[in-house]
Amino acid sequence: MTILLLVIGLVLGFVLGFVGSLTGIGGGFLLMPILLLVFPEASVESLALVSLCVVFFNSFSGSVLALTKARVRLRTGMAYGLVSLPTVWLGTQTQALVQASVFRLLLGALLFAGAILLFFQAAPAPRETQPPALLWLTGTLLSLGIGFVSGFFALGGGFLFLPLLVYVLRYRIDQATATTQFIVGVGSLLALALHLGRAELAVAPMLLAGLVAGVLVGAPVGSAASTRWNAQAVLRLLALLLVLAGLKFVTGF
Repeated sequence: MTILLLVIGLVLGFVLGFVGSLTGIGGGFLLMPILLLVFPEASVESLALVSLCVVFFNSFSGSVLALTKARVRLRTGMAYGLVSLPTVWLGTQTQALVQASVFRLLLGALLFAGAILLFFQAAPAPRETQPPALLWLTGTLLSLGIGFVSGFFALGGGFLFLPLLVYVLRYRIDQATATTQFIVGVGSLLALALHLGRAELAVAPMLLAGLVAGVLVGAPVGSAASTRWNAQAVLRLLALLLVLAGLKFVTGF
């Protein structure tokens, strides 16, 4: 049974890491709904600990390769990541005050909204020059709200940061996905540290070990494939799956 859990974790972790780095949305947006469906009796905080652990290692692994290829816009990544930290903390603290049933309902609504963003995401022509200062500062302010959402839902926030970088700042898609991974890594590290002190592990340690090992392998593979695969087609498939998961949480069926 222990080996089976490890294998399941490895396969799922690889898929999460690959897709998360390929599309830039990270693995938390996919993993948290899966955990809530598979472990319905576990507390939200204990599942958030698992999700954030995987999100951090996914972002870390994907960012390392992207940094070596100079695809991360470091100024934006550091600024947006650091600015979001206070609201990541606030979202994490707020999560503990919300009942599990309310959390599931809110997550279902968020999955619907996220699915719409992913399905209709079509990257505009990238900007050849630096974005105007006002637009860049607008992104800084939006990072505050994204930080709260990512901390509250333990999702990482990649599915919101990516449209910000693509639509508002109009970065190239490979730079946007790499920079999003970097930002998510900054925020998820703080959220993970906060949960470590107050939540118990909701899954078998071998399953978590498999998930982490899987994303460490899958994330750089997805990052390397991001310039060759049709990420938009993958995003639209994910959007359909997220709609089904959202229906489950909103309706309870």
